[in-house]
Amino acid sequence: MDADPIAHITRLLDPLLPLDEDAGAQTLDRYHWQAKTAAARIFEELHQGIAAKQRRARSPRWWIVCEIGEDWIFFRETPAGGPSHGEFVSAKHHDPGTRPWSFRDFVTDGGIAHLYRSWWRTGRSFRCRLVTNHRPHDRKARDLLRVAELVGPDGNVPPEHAELVAEVVTALERALRHACQGTAFHGPGPLPDRDPWPEGAAQFRKTVQAFVSALSFECEFPERTFVDDVAPNRYVGRLLPRSDLSREEIWQAVVHLVATKMAGSARTPLPELWFHDDLQGGNRSNRRTVTRRTIVPEEVHELLRRMAPRPTSPRAPHAPRQLPAAVPRLLGRREHLARLDEGAHPTSPQRLAVITGPAGVGKTALAIAWANRAQHRFPDGQLFLDMQGYAPDHAPLTAKLAVEYVLHALQPEINALPPTESARLGRYRDLMATRRVLLVLDNAIDLDHVRPLLGVTDGSFVVVTSRHQSGGCMSQNIAADIALRPLPANAARTLLAEYVPAARLDAEPQAARRLIAFCGGLPLAIGILGARLCRLPNTPLSAIADGIAEASDRLDFLTAGSPRDSIRGVFSWSYAALEADGQRAFRLIATAPGPDIDAEAAAVLLGTRVGTILAPLVQMNLLEEPTFNRFRMHDLVRAYAIDMCRDDETFRQEAAVAANRLIDHYIRCTEEAGDWLNRPRGEEPGALASDEDTVFQNGAVATRWLADRLPVLLDTVGRTYQLGRHTALYRLVDALVIYLWRQGHWADCERVLTTALDSAQRHGDASGQARLHDLLSNTYRHMGRFDASVRHAEAVLRVPGRQPTLEERAVGHYALAMARSYAADDTEDAGKADRSHCAAIAAYRTALDAYRGMRDRSGEAHVLNGLGWSLARTGQHGDALHHCREALAIHRELREQNGEAAALDTLGEIHRGSGNLAEAVRCYRDCLAIYRKLEYPPNEARTLETIGDIHSESGDQDSALQAWIESADILTRIHHPGAVNIQKKIAKAGLR
Repeated sequence: MDADPIAHITRLLDPLLPLDEDAGAQTLDRYHWQAKTAAARIFEELHQGIAAKQRRARSPRWWIVCEIGEDWIFFRETPAGGPSHGEFVSAKHHDPGTRPWSFRDFVTDGGIAHLYRSWWRTGRSFRCRLVTNHRPHDRKARDLLRVAELVGPDGNVPPEHAELVAEVVTALERALRHACQGTAFHGPGPLPDRDPWPEGAAQFRKTVQAFVSALSFECEFPERTFVDDVAPNRYVGRLLPRSDLSREEIWQAVVHLVATKMAGSARTPLPELWFHDDLQGGNRSNRRTVTRRTIVPEEVHELLRRMAPRPTSPRAPHAPRQLPAAVPRLLGRREHLARLDEGAHPTSPQRLAVITGPAGVGKTALAIAWANRAQHRFPDGQLFLDMQGYAPDHAPLTAKLAVEYVLHALQPEINALPPTESARLGRYRDLMATRRVLLVLDNAIDLDHVRPLLGVTDGSFVVVTSRHQSGGCMSQNIAADIALRPLPANAARTLLAEYVPAARLDAEPQAARRLIAFCGGLPLAIGILGARLCRLPNTPLSAIADGIAEASDRLDFLTAGSPRDSIRGVFSWSYAALEADGQRAFRLIATAPGPDIDAEAAAVLLGTRVGTILAPLVQMNLLEEPTFNRFRMHDLVRAYAIDMCRDDETFRQEAAVAANRLIDHYIRCTEEAGDWLNRPRGEEPGALASDEDTVFQNGAVATRWLADRLPVLLDTVGRTYQLGRHTALYRLVDALVIYLWRQGHWADCERVLTTALDSAQRHGDASGQARLHDLLSNTYRHMGRFDASVRHAEAVLRVPGRQPTLEERAVGHYALAMARSYAADDTEDAGKADRSHCAAIAAYRTALDAYRGMRDRSGEAHVLNGLGWSLARTGQHGDALHHCREALAIHRELREQNGEAAALDTLGEIHRGSGNLAEAVRCYRDCLAIYRKLEYPPNEARTLETIGDIHSESGDQDSALQAWIESADILTRIHHPGAVNIQKKIAKAGLR
């Protein structure tokens, strides 16, 4: 034999190296069927090896190199002793639900072109085989299958079939040209797009005919859906007809070996023979690639040896069976069970699985369910130990005692244990290494708590459950690290239906959803709730949901006797394990507004740096960190924390001070973000000149901050109102409104403005009321609620207890004019529209006098633009154009981008009304560019719609549709109701 077969194989494959790593990254799931084709070949070779031994003949060695795309290469030892040139194998699965392959599909999707490339690049010396589950129905494809059988390896064609062979070679030649155009090959060069000379065409034809002689097919391999039902008997049964092992287990073990090789992360090392560093005639990276992807007979023999039942030692006849009963149905955990199956696979060198998660999430249920399902893999015993890591009435079980319990369970006939702790630990490791034992260590404090029991090897396996996240230096030794999260809503409902008849849930679906949401996806909470509902069969679910919502302590409903069976009890054990700083942080963060809190805000809330304080809460799963430095608390955990402090007056005072600190932080950040949104165009990037201690570096960062914290800020508005801080509430809402307007969050805008208005009325803030009425008028105008818009505009002019100021008269008349102008555009009654526009013009003129009296150039420009709009609507285009151009000039002078865009919008409408459509489109395009720069989606969408309307009027339907589609996409993204009207336009135009 060649002294270094891997070196020889590497040289043969050198034109293809390095093998494609990207495709292999998905092999364990996407290409699992391809791995099974190689596994079948392995079993065939093993069977031939047994047959050779029975004939007293020497069985030749073989090698399989995995993964070129989704292919593999088979080598067999030659009579001279070294590897042959081998056989390329391409495995292509055809989905039975798709159309049958045509001849061209057979060449492209079926993998023939891919085989041809590999065959060409490696010097045309390999054999080629296509393995598939689909026999094509196309005549040319069937002829290709037949010709591949007729043409011998030497390329000789039987005379009686020469015409058929010529026809198939011609068709294949054309299909390969089409499939391989522009593809570079090692060797003679790329396939030409056309034949520049007759000799080239003739040579290519000879090459294709040679390829046909090297080609063979296997079209009967089982489909993906039932290959695992067929293969164990078909392939394993011939090899091990009377094995004590399950044929299915043996089949899956070999498939797993191949799949991990294909993925480039094989866990079973090759024999030391293949790790020579002296690769002759090749480079070492290529050698490492081939070595990592090569399967040799010794690996398979070793795998089967490790799976073989071990003879029972006469000194240890006892195989303990200590697993608790599993829950009848484990819901929503299929993926986690599969990960445990893979982690405990015989080929995995790591023999540890860790299941972590918050209290009540179902860690123990998952561990027990999987252990019962996998117990046949561990015939020498299955042990279960409660480490009591968080039990309130017991000290944690030490690792020393746990080792002794395991030794007594595995060797009950031994009365005296080894005298020293190190000797007992050595005995433990020896027993776990020489047997196949499953050990479940439930409720550990963390991995350090059970570290002495984790160093098992070979066939045994350890599962640890803990509320403490794993991490640390042990991570690399964990085969399956599972962080359990609460159940999704559908799985939670299914679990609740295990207790409550589904008909009862279906009868009150909304109440059922409220109850399920109350449980927050925690299986323990769902189980307690289900038991309570069973005891109240005649009470409507809606009444129960209302009772829970109105209760001062909702957790009382999730109590079922002992602390172990109550949400409050299991949470209390985690809380008790925290240090004093962690307990304080836990209680304060529960009072923070919004669904989450970032690290900076948490530091403000706690009044100190939080890096070392929050880490234990995250590790204990009392806090989640879904994204970096953003923390979230489960609703039931938050309810527990708030309930715990309900009667603690000292803490309530501390929490109020901390809440005010946090509110001030959010106000400062929101005001600065609003300043960034209102920055004039052309200002250089960098910090705001007016504030050296800025939070945001630029407007994009400020906008992202507002988008990410919007739910928190909306909740902060309500919290500030509850604390009675009117001035702070007014500042927060006033700063937040500009962002809400630009993003089209009109309902949120209405809610916060109404809250702030109520606060202003309670505190007698007349100026604040006027400002908030103006903002509400603007909001309702954009929502299309023009009566409400007029009502709030008129309220600006009726300040309680005094006459309005000049500024309030200007603001009120301008808001009133805008409301009436928009209402006029919304009505189909021409007479009513004219009357509304005339009333608007009068209000605009009054507002214009007031703004000019104040020398407020910005307000003057806004009024001029509005006045121009209404004048244009009443046919006074000359005056309208004059006023709007004046407004545009002032806005540009003041560098007010939003006002400039509004003026351009009005100018576009004036040009449109005058019939100058080209100039109208130009104005609207300039307006659109500004709104895009300002990130103002509602106005961007409205401008696009108008551009589409103008294109439609000019007969350019393609451009109209393009603009309408862009507008509809924007409005759909921001959930704007106006998307429906634009979709109707698009549908009417025949596109959607």
